[in-house]
Amino acid sequence: MKLMFATVLWMVGLFLIEDYPAPKQTENRLFYLQRSTNTNTVIYDAQLNGGHYNTNTPIDAYWLMYARNGEREELNFFEQQRAYGIKYEKVEQGTIQFYLKAYPKRKIKAVINNGQPQAFMVINQQLARLNKVFIQTRDNQGMFPAVKHIDLFGTNIKTNTPVFERIAL
Repeated sequence: MKLMFATVLWMVGLFLIEDYPAPKQTENRLFYLQRSTNTNTVIYDAQLNGGHYNTNTPIDAYWLMYARNGEREELNFFEQQRAYGIKYEKVEQGTIQFYLKAYPKRKIKAVINNGQPQAFMVINQQLARLNKVFIQTRDNQGMFPAVKHIDLFGTNIKTNTPVFERIAL
């Protein structure tokens, strides 16, 4: 029953954000983050050096500005420090433990699996490959919009089935 409910929520979540562009998958793509405020997307790509994570900057986080023809733009200082930036807890050649600074409660582990970097986390009590994060903000669109909920989309690593979780805030 839980699996069926999670699958229905996952499908509803996809329907609600189907008008958002999906960034082109690249060999170093870990996951991406989108928000209800606009279609601009934060990309999280692995930075590899000789098949291992770059120990100085293992993940490159940046914007794809779909509102401006999909051009790349770096995160600004505030975004790096508070919102979409990364806090590394452990960096080794083949493994990174980190979280997004805006939500330290959820840890993400990036590994290199058969030469392919992948991000994993627990989604709906299942170990899953993280594919996408969607942030729904409240109607008040001030300088710092309040987050209503966070949707996590992934793939169960054992069953290869979609996994979805909504975190209400």
